[in-house]
Amino acid sequence: MQLPHTARTAALTNKMSNEFTKSGPNTAASSEGFSVTAITSGGISYQDANGRVSIDSEWFLEPTFYIAVYRNSPDNAGLAGKTPAQVAEIFERVFRALRFLGHQAESR
Repeated sequence: MQLPHTARTAALTNKMSNEFTKSGPNTAASSEGFSVTAITSGGISYQDANGRVSIDSEWFLEPTFYIAVYRNSPDNAGLAGKTPAQVAEIFERVFRALRFLGHQAESR
């Protein structure tokens, strides 16, 4: 049985609040062993047991506040040698952490 939309949203929010802790300014640490830092001057730092990944991003204030995350930017560092599945998992984790921190994010 599938939960109604509001129940699914509440379950996801509860999972995220149980998964993450805020460990610094714009930094979320996951119980799954990774951390994500949104850098206000641009960029996102992702770190797990396999190392650090730098992801290109920009903060926009209009028409509403959001962070543009550039998946295919030549400025992204640390993704070389990773499989497409590993890269997809990293970006999924980054977006989950950004939501936990209260940031809207958009993939570009």
